[in-house]
This record gives sequence, C-alpha cells and structure tokens, in this order.
Amino acid sequence: MRRETRVARIVLAFFAVTVLGSAQTSPSETASFKDNGEGAHSLAFSPDGKTLAVGSSAPSRVRDGLPEGIIKFWDVMSGKLQSTLWQSGRRQKAGGDAYNHVRSLLFSPDGKILAAGDDVGYVLWEVQSGKEVAAFEQGFAYSGMAFSSDGKVFATVSRRVTDQPGVRLWDVATGQEKTWVKTGYVDCLDLSPDGKLLAVAKTHIALWDLSTQTQLAKDEITYPLNVVRFTADGKQLVAAGEGGRLEVYNVIVRDNKTTFERRLTTTRFLGSTYSMSFSRDGKWLATGGDANAEVWDATGWKLHLSRKGSYPALSPDGKLLAVGDPRMNQGVVRQYGYQRGEVKVFSLDKMLEQK
Repeated sequence: MRRETRVARIVLAFFAVTVLGSAQTSPSETASFKDNGEGAHSLAFSPDGKTLAVGSSAPSRVRDGLPEGIIKFWDVMSGKLQSTLWQSGRRQKAGGDAYNHVRSLLFSPDGKILAAGDDVGYVLWEVQSGKEVAAFEQGFAYSGMAFSSDGKVFATVSRRVTDQPGVRLWDVATGQEKTWVKTGYVDCLDLSPDGKLLAVAKTHIALWDLSTQTQLAKDEITYPLNVVRFTADGKQLVAAGEGGRLEVYNVIVRDNKTTFERRLTTTRFLGSTYSMSFSRDGKWLATGGDANAEVWDATGWKLHLSRKGSYPALSPDGKLLAVGDPRMNQGVVRQYGYQRGEVKVFSLDKMLEQK
C-alpha cells in the first residue's frame, strides 16, 4: 500500500431540494440533488438509507493541473448537503487526458467508512470526520472493491502493471495487506456474505475459496464483464457488463465441494452495466451504466423498469431509487429532464404503479 497526503475538506452547506409535487417533477420523484460536479459518476446509499453519497469531478477546482475528485453527502429526507470531500491530486495520462473522477462508491456495512474508487485506485474515508483512513493505488475497476460483511476486510482488484495481478485483501483498521489471491487480471469482484468465497470476473466468471486460495469454478463469457455480485443469501451470483444482459449462477455444494452452475441469461436490454445494487431483502436489483438504469425483480429475474439515467443506486430497504443525469450531450440531458450533475431520487413503489 502506498499512502499519500491528501486534503479532506468538509464543507457544510445547504442547498434547495426539488420535492414531490413540484410542477417539474414526476409523481414518483421525491428529491433532486444538484451541483454534483460535472456529472454523477457514482452513487451509494448509506446502510441506514438516510444518506446518499455522489461521486464526480469538479472542473472548477484544479489541483496539480487536474480537476479534483469530489464526493458529496446528501441527507435523503431533508435534501440538505451534509458535507463534501475532495479526493485530490491523481495523475495525467500520456497524451493529455485528465483522470480524477470518483467513479465508484461503497459504504462499509456499519456506514462509518466510505470507499471511493478513482482512476488510480481506492481511498477509504471516515464518514463522520472526513479523515482519510487508507489509500490503495492498485489501478481502477468500476466494481473492483468490496467489504467483508463485518467491515474488517477490504478487497481490491490489483491492476497496476508494476504489480502481480490478482486480488488483494486489506485490514481496514491498519491499512496493511492481509492476503494476495493470485486470480490473474480481473475487472470486478465480490465477497460472499459468509466471507469464505471470492467471485471475480473479466471475460469469465470464477469462484475462489479464500481459505485455500484455490479456484473452485470458472465459466467463460463472450464479452467483457464490469460487475459481479453475490445475492444477499450468498446462494446466487449475478454478473453484467458490455453484453446488455445479466448472467445468473446458482452457488451450490456438490460432493462436498462448492461450485456454481449457470441458472439463466436474461434477454438483451439496452446499454452497458457498470453498477449493481441489491435491496437488503434481496428482492430488488438496480443495474445501470452511463445512460441507462434498470430495476429487476431478483426473485424471478424479470426486468420491471428501464429509464434514462446513470449509475443507479437502490436504498437498502428497496423503497428508493437514485439515478444520476445521463452521461450524454447537454441537449439530451435536458430532454430527459435533468441538469448536468443532477441526481434524482424516486419512490420505487410509485414508479412501479406508473408502469
């Protein structure tokens, strides 16, 4: 792990919120959070569902020649901005492209730590104080991080060309590496709820035993995968990416060995998938990418909703769906009722009623 000194400024402020009933809102819209940098690149609800974290970059604020990464914490009920973190000073790609977006967010199970992924790696922030806990420059993948169910272990994809590829497990309290699992190059991962299994994916899906660091099962896929998730009970695996569909597997024990078998592949839907979030009861699943957001009934893998937007997040109780502005040109963004950098929150029940 390489630690860097970064400045975490907590900026308290209060912003207007667009509430249900406004002439400009859908009947299912409960709130709108604006001024989230240049666009909503990542969204995450806190475990209690009271806070929504939004990750982006801020072209108006530059550090070392790069727009700074920005994370805003919004109170879901009041619509007030609670605090802002600046994830600063990353890198410039050869050729001039600036990389400093906060592209993925994940709360620890107790909600005290927020993991933020950018184009270099991952930073752990203490939510209440805004203090940086640890930084891991392991290269970035959209869904290349996960917490163990007790919050003590943080897993990251290791993609730096200077490192051996694989997955690294870190001690959250100390920031020290615990384990290196030699999976080879992968783009996404998840840990099973019981902490015994590791799922990884790229153009394949593989299941690993963490105690023995051995691969238990593998299935080749014909397109790149960007995200893989265990269901809440750990009995299924779901993966998605550039193919515009979900790959669903049953995790089973056969002859005293854990493996998986393909359950189904959903029919094709529009758009690539970079984000995936389940409701706590496992009934609902939100998926999405740059310009698409979907909601699935995860009990039967039926697509219930599809709308324009980006990187949707489902509240843990399954009652709210947060959707960022579509990552499209400004005219199209306005056409779908968003401003650049705006996040809308909807009542899922009311959205389903309006179908």
